[in-house]
Amino acid sequence: MAINNVMDAVDAILSLIQCIADIQRLDINISIGMVCRIIFFVIVIILRDLKSYPLSELIAQIVAWLVFHIYILYFEKDYFSQGESKIFYRERCFKIMDTLQLIIGTTYLACTLGTSLEILALVFFSINLFCNCCELIYIQFIRKTHSDDYIKQGGYIEMYAGFVVGSIGVIGFLIYASNKYSSEIRDSGTLSAALYLTIIGEIIVVIISFFYCWKHRKNMSLTSDCTKRILALLYGLNVGCFSIFYGFLTGVAALCYIIHLICKKKEEKNDREKVPTS
Repeated sequence: MAINNVMDAVDAILSLIQCIADIQRLDINISIGMVCRIIFFVIVIILRDLKSYPLSELIAQIVAWLVFHIYILYFEKDYFSQGESKIFYRERCFKIMDTLQLIIGTTYLACTLGTSLEILALVFFSINLFCNCCELIYIQFIRKTHSDDYIKQGGYIEMYAGFVVGSIGVIGFLIYASNKYSSEIRDSGTLSAALYLTIIGEIIVVIISFFYCWKHRKNMSLTSDCTKRILALLYGLNVGCFSIFYGFLTGVAALCYIIHLICKKKEEKNDREKVPTS
């Protein structure tokens, strides 16, 4: 089988494996990218001291994974809702999303260099960013051919299953973190509030997603294709794992809504008390 994209090392290796068909290569290539993101999540979040996690990094992570979520929910929508895989379009969108995330990560690391690990990460991110830019130029302007488009139906149920697993994993990790840092949490009201708001927000996210999927269950189906099933699970798992960044925001939003309701009730009570009785 010919190597269609010599600039993409992963795709080049996959194209040499005779048992992998053209219609499987892109899904496998993207799946490998999803696995790398999960590994990155484990290293950055789980295996580090959360007390050293700065607000600036949290913001950078939220923006980077917002790009990722937009990519799945908008640019991969046709593939999962209609089953239509436009190879050139999907490949280009994935590379653009990956490049944007690398730009955010490289920029943050360049502005906050401190440890040798951060310097090593900057070098790694910079090399990947350069390779991605070269791949985008090659895909857009140099490569003359690409694999034919194809149809693979289903996949939403697998994606939601992956999301639930990832979200429950996040909840379990947050509970573990609350036990690990119990003394710091007791001494810091802010840390305690942030942690519990994140746990509550994550639970709310899971509940809302369940009712949303139940409402649209007629439009959701399993896929019979193995590579698409794996990709859907990994998409959902990534979204579920990185929803830790949105769990806190959801918890804050829920708290603000409760405070709003309490204030509204108090205003209504005060208004009733001000009404003169005859």
